[in-house]
Amino acid sequence: MDSDRGSSINYRKLEELARLDARLLDPDKPAAEQGAKLDELRRELRDFRSRQPEGQRSWAALARVFGMDSGGLSRFAAGESAGEKSIRRIDEVLAAATKAGDRPQVGEFVTTAVSLACFGAIRLGISHSSMPVLVGSPGAGKTLALRAFVGQSAVSIYVCVTPEAANARGLSSLLAHAINQHLVASGKRGAVFAGHSHPRRVAALCGWLRGRSAVLLIDEAQRLKASGLDLLRALHDASEVSTPNGPQRVPIVLAGDHTFLRLVVGAKGAGEPLTKGRPIIAPQLARRLWPVVDLDRDVPADGDPRKLFTLGEVKAVLSQQRLRLVDDEGLRFCLRLANDPHAGRLGLVVAVVRLAFDLADGPRIGLAELYEASKLVFGTPVEPVVPGVRAAEETVSAAG
Repeated sequence: MDSDRGSSINYRKLEELARLDARLLDPDKPAAEQGAKLDELRRELRDFRSRQPEGQRSWAALARVFGMDSGGLSRFAAGESAGEKSIRRIDEVLAAATKAGDRPQVGEFVTTAVSLACFGAIRLGISHSSMPVLVGSPGAGKTLALRAFVGQSAVSIYVCVTPEAANARGLSSLLAHAINQHLVASGKRGAVFAGHSHPRRVAALCGWLRGRSAVLLIDEAQRLKASGLDLLRALHDASEVSTPNGPQRVPIVLAGDHTFLRLVVGAKGAGEPLTKGRPIIAPQLARRLWPVVDLDRDVPADGDPRKLFTLGEVKAVLSQQRLRLVDDEGLRFCLRLANDPHAGRLGLVVAVVRLAFDLADGPRIGLAELYEASKLVFGTPVEPVVPGVRAAEETVSAAG
């Protein structure tokens, strides 16, 4: 992965950050001196509270879980200081909840190596106040991961860039609408963004973001024009506040396809020159784009860089979609389809299997139904071929 910071980020690091298997705080430094991590711990605490059942969200109920005073717990979540022992206890309980599977599994969302890489990159962006870039082939799971992150975060704003919202004016309207919806859903007044002209909208966005513990998630970033990218840089600048640990900014996550990756790499002065007609990313923006994660390249399945998904992940996704009756041969076909970057990845696997169920006569489906379904989806029967995957393919029995 390209980085101006002089260090590469491998998948294992991203997975570790996503799972948060270790506590957030550095055990060798006083908690009070870890400003950025304390802010993230407070965000984790508020998120943890929001995910509790209706009758268990009071600070009194949470105080019993954390084994501490309810007033101190609520004041810490609101930004006040707390004792070293209390802060370490909060960190310990939240870490234990994460290890127990509280996160990043959200609702019926299926955690895969791809989603863990996405979550890890976002957490790096939060820690470094940067603008992470996630790229991957269509169907790899970027959008699902971004939406799942929204579900587990107190203030995350997700937008999908449309052709109409590719420039600064359209993007400011899209962001304002998304923030307005978030405010209304949170029971707060959202009319501050209603009916504004573009300059007033930008000013309102800058004011709302400044000093806020939020994350902006921008999907289909390859559609952005130069003015749209410049707007994101301006918003990133405007969100900055000074803290004892240095300036902090709202992280802005950009997810797109490999066209966007080529644009980013070209802006950083590596790889081939930018293709004709693409917007140029200014050097001031390029320096903020970190980490840059290519999901097709940087997320090996079972240690094999040619595979993105394991058989277990494919089975889990199909089960989550209530598609449990695929026979063993059909599952192997789905595994190859998921690992073929030209076939739409997991998104198309689900579409093909759903259609195959409609075509099947019996209770289970196999290759015949999948071939027929793939013909309807792609216009021709698909026999996905991924170099090296057949030789190293898992057996269905080994995956349970």
